[in-house]
Amino acid sequence: MATRGRGGRRGRGGRNPDPNRIERALEGLVNALEYHNPAPGIPTIQQFRDLRPPMFEGTIDPEVAMRWLQEIRKSYTVFPCTDAQKVSFAAYMFVGEAHEWWLLTSEREPNMTWERFQAVFDDNYFPQALKSKKLNEFIHLKQGNMTMMAYEAKFTELARYAPYMVDTEENKARKFEDGLRGNIKSRLELLRLPTYAEVVNCALLAERSNEEYYQDRDNKRKGEASKGPGGSNAIQSKKSNMGTMSKNNSSSSSFKETYPQCSKCGKFHKGTVCYAGTGACFNCGQQGHMIKDCPKSNNSRTMVVSTSAPSQSVQRPTSTARRGQLQQGSVFALVPGDGV
Repeated sequence: MATRGRGGRRGRGGRNPDPNRIERALEGLVNALEYHNPAPGIPTIQQFRDLRPPMFEGTIDPEVAMRWLQEIRKSYTVFPCTDAQKVSFAAYMFVGEAHEWWLLTSEREPNMTWERFQAVFDDNYFPQALKSKKLNEFIHLKQGNMTMMAYEAKFTELARYAPYMVDTEENKARKFEDGLRGNIKSRLELLRLPTYAEVVNCALLAERSNEEYYQDRDNKRKGEASKGPGGSNAIQSKKSNMGTMSKNNSSSSSFKETYPQCSKCGKFHKGTVCYAGTGACFNCGQQGHMIKDCPKSNNSRTMVVSTSAPSQSVQRPTSTARRGQLQQGSVFALVPGDGV
């Protein structure tokens, strides 16, 4: 009988097995086991997808691209992984046009770092011209009419385009402080707060204080305006003026209240005899002279002012009597005493 040598078994056909083939088979088996049963502490793509990171299809809007990258960065703050895994996981979220772009880019740079990935992505979806515009906007950023919260949000959005201007807490605090509105900035400048968070907090307090001050001032103005021009003094002055006008009106109407209206001439005067239209003297009632030449005139004559009552049709006096009449309008009559 033939005996077996110590060389061991031979493979089929009398050939020895290929050691490289066996090694590759074992490696594939290990990889498969690791995929389905990952080692503790090693993150997987499924675990990353459980965080629900957004997909990216590509866009012509730079702001949309930047928001996607920010979401991926936020995911990595709670999902620790290696630099190479960050690139692989982020690229896994590409679809459509973005996936086609990544295939061409990864062929040119197969061993891309996470920092390089962000730079390449930024160059493709955020042109340099737009970066320059955003940088200039940040350099000249002022609060203006914005609220403190709106200004802080705008500052944070634009600060990433000028990292060299906010590279330290001191620089970031001073840049934020420089853009504040004047009535808030003046309160903070003397404090020279060292950190950005302290400056923002103090600015919010100053804004609230200003709002309370202006609200109190407006309420006082509204209260004064409700009293009218000049406040209570104007009201007293108005009452005084109304009293004076009332006295004047009552004085001018005293003749109406004192004497009856004459049925002949329509005016108000003393006595029962009316000399209007007779040519007689208004003082003594005699014919042939006027009141200024009346021999019975004296310093105790009583003057009566006739108010402007509606004119009545009267008989025209003779030429001699006409000269004794007063001019048309208010009549100043000197009437002889009649026992009144």
